[in-house]
Amino acid sequence: MRFFMFQDQSGRVGAGRLIGDKIHGLRGVTSLQDLLGDDGEKLARAGESAENDPAQVLPLAQAKLLPPIPRPPSIRDFYAFEQHVKAGRKSRGLEMVPEWYEIPVFYFTNPNALSGDGDRIAVPPGCLRLDFEVEIAAVVGRACSNLKVSEAGSHIIGYTILNDWSARDLQRK
Repeated sequence: MRFFMFQDQSGRVGAGRLIGDKIHGLRGVTSLQDLLGDDGEKLARAGESAENDPAQVLPLAQAKLLPPIPRPPSIRDFYAFEQHVKAGRKSRGLEMVPEWYEIPVFYFTNPNALSGDGDRIAVPPGCLRLDFEVEIAAVVGRACSNLKVSEAGSHIIGYTILNDWSARDLQRK
């Protein structure tokens, strides 16, 4: 099932499920985040309900898509794609460091800086090289820590596309 937070043409914000080329609004749900915290059962039930008894139905083309989780408690961006890391280091005249293979490298990014479809992205003052990377983001749906690799998948509730904007010239400094 594909779920969205969206804004309709009247400005109303809602949560919905995509069925065909139409968004079926989730009745009584103001945020997809309210449906997280279990093994995915609440989200699945809401998705089934949207098919049978939608709060509204509108064509996808008439909706503005918003971040699926507008205010996540945390966002971690992993430096995990080896070819990307090698290419970035090579462009700066650096070799790959062996430590990269030993620990999962990540940073916490700002969970209050999310944008939706078509939103303007502010260029940081002094930035001359704004860059973006299209990434796949895993949405963790329930609390967890120190999981075994075999347990991790059961905590992922879904995936979304993430454009990671970076001020490359400022970042290099």
